Amino acid sequence: MKLFLNELSLCPVADSKNSAIERMAVFAKTVSVARQKGFRNIQCDYSVNAILLAQQYSLFDWLNDYSVSREYRDFMYGVIIPPYIDEEDSEFEKYMDAVITFENSEYNDSIRELILVETTLNPEDKIIRLADHHGKSELQELCAQIKYNPYVEEMYSTDWGGNRFIRKIFMNGIVEIVLYKTQRKYALKVKTTGRNLRETQKIAKILEEKFNH
Repeated sequence: MKLFLNELSLCPVADSKNSAIERMAVFAKTVSVARQKGFRNIQCDYSVNAILLAQQYSLFDWLNDYSVSREYRDFMYGVIIPPYIDEEDSEFEKYMDAVITFENSEYNDSIRELILVETTLNPEDKIIRLADHHGKSELQELCAQIKYNPYVEEMYSTDWGGNRFIRKIFMNGIVEIVLYKTQRKYALKVKTTGRNLRETQKIAKILEEKFNH
């Protein structure tokens, strides 16, 4: 079974921005429960710009709204994908490589020169938070290496699973890495200096080329 977001899911839109934010908080919690039951993504025919939560307030706006809890926004980034993309299919990887920008009438990353920003944090000052499980030592070994990368700021353990080193790339600078060669496929959420999807994809590629061995 798969989860879909369609025109029935979008109507009626909320009567205000605040109401839309409240709905999305409930929605994020619902999606969290669904993921615990094995659902990984929500498939949708629309782009995030086309999904209206309220008048003049789209899902894209919500994802970039700093008044919204970052916990909810970080969780929902990258959850919605086109219906023809299967995460376990090679087409999913092609899709992630091809998408370099979210359409925005005021700003288009694809025409900007790509300049990556290095963190000001020293490697020993970077936050590393790992859950206490059997894969902790393996994740610690990886963290001990990638903390020296100038584009990495924080590292956290996250839900396991995935068949490739880079599992997900988010436009807020988050990259999910999977130790896919381990038995349980332990995973790590890495906060990078990426300021948009294009920069984060570039950083993810750098990490994969350096540490996927």
